Amino acid sequence: MSERAIETRGVGRVTVTASRLRLALGVEARADGAAGALQALWRDLSALQRVLDEQGVAPADRQTSSLSLDEARRNDGAPDGYRASCQVAATLADTDRAAACIDAVIGAVGDGIRLHHTAWVTDPTPAAVAEARAAAVADAVDQAAQLARAAGVRLGPLRLLREGGGGPPEPWARPLAMRAAALPAIEAGESTLVVVVQAVHDID
Repeated sequence: MSERAIETRGVGRVTVTASRLRLALGVEARADGAAGALQALWRDLSALQRVLDEQGVAPADRQTSSLSLDEARRNDGAPDGYRASCQVAATLADTDRAAACIDAVIGAVGDGIRLHHTAWVTDPTPAAVAEARAAAVADAVDQAAQLARAAGVRLGPLRLLREGGGGPPEPWARPLAMRAAALPAIEAGESTLVVVVQAVHDID
């Protein structure tokens, strides 16, 4: 790269709203023997899958992973039967029913269920991505023009433009509202789609 150049980093931000909610669930079962623990896990996992079917969670939006079977031990290290467990990620498209879905899962599986965490999933529209990119490029060009004026040089043509360094939508800090209903709303709020570009301009 020539030394006579200005390199800038532009950032474009667009407000978007999450459209899906991912539940990170765990299922755990215990029994005196390994076979019993595994059979108990299969029963609970089947119950969980039935509830997800009833709640309209498509099979493509579910993933079972981290299946394990091991010997359980008490705090003093003594054997305490066997423990079988697995992880289930379920992504809800009908987010208005998120609380009802969680209640139904707990009701079906009981104390063997774990809710590790939830995460909002945002699917930015092509228009939102295009708007963020345009804002990022405009920011990079504006910075270059300011630097050229401050240095007393003339800004030349754009030599290089590269997108990178952005990331998934960032959640805004804002309180969650509660709806007047039997169950609270689990609301997405707003997120910020971030696009970052790097630009290099020649200078004269």
